[in-house]
Amino acid sequence: MAVFFFFLVFFCCFFFNDTATTEIYTLSLTRRSSDLSSHILTIYASDADAIGNNSEVQYLLGSTAPLGLPFSIGQFNGEVRVSDALDRENISRYVFPVVAVDQGLDQLVGTANVNITVLDVNDNSPYFVDIPSTISIPENLGKGTVILALNALDADIGENAQIMFKIVGGRDKSQFDIDKNGNLVTAHVLDREGELGDKRYIILQVTDGQ
Repeated sequence: MAVFFFFLVFFCCFFFNDTATTEIYTLSLTRRSSDLSSHILTIYASDADAIGNNSEVQYLLGSTAPLGLPFSIGQFNGEVRVSDALDRENISRYVFPVVAVDQGLDQLVGTANVNITVLDVNDNSPYFVDIPSTISIPENLGKGTVILALNALDADIGENAQIMFKIVGGRDKSQFDIDKNGNLVTAHVLDREGELGDKRYIILQVTDGQ
């Protein structure tokens, strides 16, 4: 299964001088646990007091940032990086404040609110739900008769969660088919007195939109 990762780096700028300001920045990203330390966003605060300590800016996460936030920010460069594994199936959106503080005698503060949406990757396999291993049906059913409604789940979303059923094996796979609604149906009239006897064997598979 091919998995594609999209690295989106944003540069955000806000200003402060004699009054505090608040900006809002939104981005979406696709990540897996191996992408630790990835640079996803740069917050840049410009101070109009461009003299001495008044122009020196330091960055930190705001006091209301959630505990266990999987992001960090560089104190002097404002770079927001992934610091822990991201899993959309557990948490799909993060909202947290970033604070920029100048080093003047009367410190002024600028705030950026960051909204991050974690996009889905196809990292979960679908699985059958409530499918019996053995079923009993009457003989002489007509072609196309529904004998079992197939059901499966996938923790992914969108195209990654589109379910497809297949008959992939078994001695009697030619005796059955899957209809457009995901039902197991007869492909022929079944006769228990015929040479195949009263038992049929097939192997079902469920796949997603990989």
